Amino acid sequence: MRLVFLLLFSGFFLNNQVPLVSNYGDFILGVEKSEPTALRMSTDEVRYGTTLSSEVYQEVLPIDETHVLLVKEVFETIPSTRGDARGESYVCLCQKTDLVNILQRWKDGQYGVKDYAKFDCKYRSFTDRSEMFKGDSFWQSIDFKGRLIKNLQDVESISLSEKVNLSVYKNRNNPLKKILKISYELPSEHIVKEVEAESFLTSVKGASGAELYETSAALGWKSLFPEWKDYRQLNTGFWGVPKQKKSVINQRFTKSFSIECDEQTIASVKGQTTFLVKTDLSQTKTLGKLVLKKNDNFVNGDVYLDYGEYIHCTINGLSDDHQRVLVGFDADIPIQSLTAHDAMTGTALGTAKKTPFELELPVSTKEISLVVDYAKLKKARVDFLVKK
Repeated sequence: MRLVFLLLFSGFFLNNQVPLVSNYGDFILGVEKSEPTALRMSTDEVRYGTTLSSEVYQEVLPIDETHVLLVKEVFETIPSTRGDARGESYVCLCQKTDLVNILQRWKDGQYGVKDYAKFDCKYRSFTDRSEMFKGDSFWQSIDFKGRLIKNLQDVESISLSEKVNLSVYKNRNNPLKKILKISYELPSEHIVKEVEAESFLTSVKGASGAELYETSAALGWKSLFPEWKDYRQLNTGFWGVPKQKKSVINQRFTKSFSIECDEQTIASVKGQTTFLVKTDLSQTKTLGKLVLKKNDNFVNGDVYLDYGEYIHCTINGLSDDHQRVLVGFDADIPIQSLTAHDAMTGTALGTAKKTPFELELPVSTKEISLVVDYAKLKKARVDFLVKK
């Protein structure tokens, strides 16, 4: 599946760029024709009585007859104010018909909180216009071919055809859907967590042998953006990152999938789950400019570490004399030690070598950099097959 994905991608960039258009009509036409197309435009609009300037870049990359990948980047500024600017990037796997409908609404100036609800997306925010993509092709710039080949080389594969449990439930809110619950004992005691971007079903067959679950060659594409935060829609229609259930508990993996299914009986299910596994090796990384204080107020925050994970920083309290602040650090990746420096002066502020990872820092500290020693991880993919 992934090899097909690579071959499809590589054929689109012989000239290292895509046609660039300046209006939604031509952009929609490119989507309808399943052609790589990019749109770049600048607009000014009055929103709530204030003029808002927007720079927009969008690019589509066809995957197959029904799916495309969409990149959308927007940077907004209010010229009459200082520092009031923000940028957002979305990279989404879309059904082509759904995307055409959304683009037509955007062309007519209609936007809503549910615009991305039907897409499978990754998201990031940025505050500097220079971070906005400026090249010929977004997909060429990230070297997807090299990254995916590296992923294929890095993964150890384990096959499971026994001791895999499958439970099938009706979806109470939608009678056309079923919930498939997959569960199995993990083959390694050193598993840290599931890599959701590389874990999915590949086949669901009914008693008649018919395929009930349509897969796309682009499944797994989100692994190209490990440092981007996951986009997840909420039942309210707003997007955000709701609290997730842990799929790995007590050396057992459990995951539920929702699929549309007309047939009553499900005969077999195939899928893959990729895990991060702890090794005996360690590595060191320097992370800069983690903000502790904004406008004289202490704030929680995070900074990207590795493997799609962040170190989370929490303000746990102040000393009685208000001269020291207690800062805690945690991450899903096993940390062995961390040292904090003042990001402005370079002064060493302290080292934590065991859990809980906490440091007492001068209350005047605004930004810190971290030197982190943490476990080196590897990927292990479990390919499972279960028959009813």
